[in-house]
Amino acid sequence: MSEGRTILLSAALAAVVAALTTTLILASHEVERSIRGLVVVKAHVAPPATETKPADSKTPAPPVAAEIGSDVRGAVAETRRAGSLYVFLVPDEAAQVEVTLRSDDGAVEFRAACGGEVPEKVSDWMWDSTDEDGVATLSLARHAQSDLRPGPLFVEVRPSDPAGPGDAKRSLEFTLRAEVTKLPAPRAIEAGRGVDAETSPESGHRADFVIDVPEGATALRIDVVEADRDVDLLASSDGPAIDDDAAEWTATSMLARESLVLDADSDPALPSGGKLRFAVIDPSLYEAPVKFRVVVSLGAEPPAEVLAIPQLPRPADPRELAVAVAAVVEVVVDDGSGSGTIVSESGLVLTAQHVIGDRLGGSGADDVITVAMDLDPTRITRELFRAKVVRQDDGLDLALLQITSGHYGQPLPAGYRFPACPVAFDGVPRLGDALVTIGFPEPGGTGSRSPVLFSKGVVSGFEREKSGLRIKTDAFVASGSSGGAALDERFRLVGVPVFTITETEGSAQMGFLVPVTELPRAWRELIAK
Repeated sequence: MSEGRTILLSAALAAVVAALTTTLILASHEVERSIRGLVVVKAHVAPPATETKPADSKTPAPPVAAEIGSDVRGAVAETRRAGSLYVFLVPDEAAQVEVTLRSDDGAVEFRAACGGEVPEKVSDWMWDSTDEDGVATLSLARHAQSDLRPGPLFVEVRPSDPAGPGDAKRSLEFTLRAEVTKLPAPRAIEAGRGVDAETSPESGHRADFVIDVPEGATALRIDVVEADRDVDLLASSDGPAIDDDAAEWTATSMLARESLVLDADSDPALPSGGKLRFAVIDPSLYEAPVKFRVVVSLGAEPPAEVLAIPQLPRPADPRELAVAVAAVVEVVVDDGSGSGTIVSESGLVLTAQHVIGDRLGGSGADDVITVAMDLDPTRITRELFRAKVVRQDDGLDLALLQITSGHYGQPLPAGYRFPACPVAFDGVPRLGDALVTIGFPEPGGTGSRSPVLFSKGVVSGFEREKSGLRIKTDAFVASGSSGGAALDERFRLVGVPVFTITETEGSAQMGFLVPVTELPRAWRELIAK
């Protein structure tokens, strides 16, 4: 299972920064101006900077003030404690900051931190650069990095591989640049209408909207109904919802379908009249646009557009791979996700118990289990259903779920049937038999949610544990695959992936499956109904 998602300008800041910056003297291009009441010395394009001592030393040199959007050219000695320190001023309206360091030989790197003073310890630096082909980059978004704030951004450039004792020491020249993406202008949206939009790197991985809330409105609802990836919602009636601190209402789960309901009972309550700003954000900072559709409606009930439950594919021949692919689902809870397999046309789902945790008999918001279907293998799954736990066994690490409703709690259509994977209760596969694994492993993509992954392998061996037999396989099993499907050559379910063992110093791994023959008799009887 995924572990969930995973990454101030105070009153004293003015005095600290002023004390640092008023002492700066550049050899040329010296310009003095006032920024937010602070007197700073600024270089549009600085000559090679004089080497400064790193912030870890006892007497750090003051930072050189650098201009957002301009190249800063400098040099640093190839020695262990060498470093050149700069400070950029991040404006209030910055949604994203990109820092780029270029060098001819790729022998320099940088680290960065926000705050009122230069970090004194290595652990106090907040971010490190990533280096590729002589270019080190760092991309920081306000909604993704909580430490990114308006005000000073300190950047220290240093050699990535300092020369050893007795080696020749070079002067490493570099070009440093910081760019700011300002908060985009909000797009006006009307209640009762859906719009198609997208986030992008150029927009700060976000799309901003504004709606006029009518006087006397008792409830307002925002629904992201379609999205290419996991997205989040931030909303505010007091200026732009640039990050979690500025947002009054948030919806930040692992779902691509996010909803916010604002009314008299929400915290804070929906204001009567005025403008409301909200943003759809990409928390994974994907390097390409993320398309989505958003619907705003007056009222607390879900709009008709989001309530439709599509008919699911049910191939006629149960021996087809398409049946198993259609039956393998993604199981999403409040703190992570895993995989599962529909094993009956009535909507029973077999999964790993650790995917859903202890939710048997639960009824709270944290007990909601979302079942997402693979309608297109080139895209992430679509959240369509809710489920409850009907059986669980900690020793086997298995759970049986029952799909109970649509994603928004709407009843299933009369006579609705699910695609079900045939289950091989007739025996355990033999050593060397071919196996196929299907699931939604976390390492299978670039975000918190990935499209379905198909892998081939064999029965590599067996293991006897206290709770029963386990099948070993070299087919791909990883975090997020737990609870998915292991199929035989006839595409019947023979096992459920539960964990993986990986070599400490190598890439070899071994997946472990619970054979379906280990299921208790009562579970088999439920599946057979």
